[in-house]
Amino acid sequence: MHARSADINLSPSSLAVLTEGVALIAPNGAITSANPALCGLLDMPVERIVGANVLDPPWHLETRANEPISAAEGPVAHVLSGAGSLVDETVLLRSGRRATWVRMRVGPIEPDNTESGVIFALGDLTSVVDAEQNLHRLMFTDALTALASRDQIIRRVAELLIDCQTTACRVGVLHVDIDGFRAINDSFGPSIGDAVLVEVAERLRDLTDRRVEVGRVGVDEFLLVVRGDDPALAFDTRMRRLAEEVQRRIAVPYATNSLELHLTASVGAARGPDDADAAVELLAAADRALQTSRRRGRNQFRFHDVTVDIRNRQHLHLDRDLRLATARHELDVYYQPIIDLRSGELAGAEALLRWHHNERGPVSPAEFIPAAEATGAIGAISDFVLNTVATDMTEWDRDGIFPTKRRISVNISAAEFNRRDFLERLASVLDNARLDPERIELEITESLLVDDLRMAADRLRQLDRQGVHVSLDDFGTGYSSLSYLHQLPLHTLKIDRRFVGDFSDDRSGTITRTIVALAHNLGVVAVAEGLEHERQRRFLDSCGCDLAQGFLFAPPLPKSAFESFLRSSGTTALTGTA
Repeated sequence: MHARSADINLSPSSLAVLTEGVALIAPNGAITSANPALCGLLDMPVERIVGANVLDPPWHLETRANEPISAAEGPVAHVLSGAGSLVDETVLLRSGRRATWVRMRVGPIEPDNTESGVIFALGDLTSVVDAEQNLHRLMFTDALTALASRDQIIRRVAELLIDCQTTACRVGVLHVDIDGFRAINDSFGPSIGDAVLVEVAERLRDLTDRRVEVGRVGVDEFLLVVRGDDPALAFDTRMRRLAEEVQRRIAVPYATNSLELHLTASVGAARGPDDADAAVELLAAADRALQTSRRRGRNQFRFHDVTVDIRNRQHLHLDRDLRLATARHELDVYYQPIIDLRSGELAGAEALLRWHHNERGPVSPAEFIPAAEATGAIGAISDFVLNTVATDMTEWDRDGIFPTKRRISVNISAAEFNRRDFLERLASVLDNARLDPERIELEITESLLVDDLRMAADRLRQLDRQGVHVSLDDFGTGYSSLSYLHQLPLHTLKIDRRFVGDFSDDRSGTITRTIVALAHNLGVVAVAEGLEHERQRRFLDSCGCDLAQGFLFAPPLPKSAFESFLRSSGTTALTGTA
């Protein structure tokens, strides 16, 4: 546009071939010529354009921020006044009912001289701007619910936290998770699941009228963000009430495709800058609070607790040491004999992991097993125990000191049992040791059945087909229901030691008798844990309890001591069938 008019043919015929909309403008702002492309962009005949004045045009321009551009102070006036030699920007052109994004360029016909007029050119950018806006929507809006995306929520939380550095405000984040949502997709299909998520979004959307920002950040997870100048206690109360309202809204039954679905939601909350002063860390704190609430059951609410972070850091330190423990030979498998109460013979043994830390000394399984589950090291621990047990049993079979019809039981955590590759890894261990699967019994807890009964039942049936026995550990302390217990291929019920400890308590005695009778009615073996006194053995014998273990017979023994126990038990005690 800086070329002289003598160098450019500005005749109407030349302008007509241009794809950009072009107009020639006199120094007084009057349009002296316009090409067909400009007529198309403005949706006006050339007669209405030529003669019009760009300082009072029959169209309107707006910035990207939707702010009107004054014609008297706009780009053309800017160039005509000599204040600028060239303007090049993207604007929204409104003409009649049409709105078109255009690239507007304005410059003098003669360089640095507006006395000969200016050229006004518009290029259609609608498709380009639409693509940019679609990309923005994809980045910052959830496609299914049209709520804010995770990236947008993070940006907004970051902005609010920066604002709070100067205004001493607070930023609250609620992380909402729909309890058991996966079961809806698994049972009714993703289309029903999507319909429920859209309905949840609609129920939460009008919270934005209260200056609550709502986003979807996972399949069934939502984030709510609030800002407040309240004192800490009042702000926490406000967040708790908001969480309760969210839970009430989600709990209203959902009617879709002739179904009525009932849902609950778990919620975790964090406050900035108290819990974190950066957006990602604040969202992570809310997520940790959510995990804590979920561990306490459904429809729970918890604030972020710094003591949980301290425990997590302790878990990480334990995890680091635990991963090195095998190489340092700090892990050992001990064996506690299980005795047949009727014959007094050895019926088997339970394998128990022991860790003697080279600095801390003995570390309780109650401490390191939860840490291993939390950090994922539980798989390596299970592999170590199973491989050790399989190797030891193979040696004892070779030496003839452990009866071939007896089993070793191994505790398996819910986290390990639920891993997809668990069955394959177990089969591999048994194959490598050439050990009959019936020689191994896995001990699981009742909570594992409650978490996902369908999956647990399928896995138990697979184990049963492979010949692996399964024992339900600590029976009576969890949530077992007779409605499903009789359907599962279990082989043993282990009576928790708290019911065995003091039979002077009539309730404990009654519970023990009931569990033994239940086991026999189900056709499975009853095993009592924690025997320490002869009177306990006599009571269990009177109840008809099959097997028992405890210090009355032997404590958990390291391999060498257990081998001595096996040899000292005598040949007679080691014969018979399981």
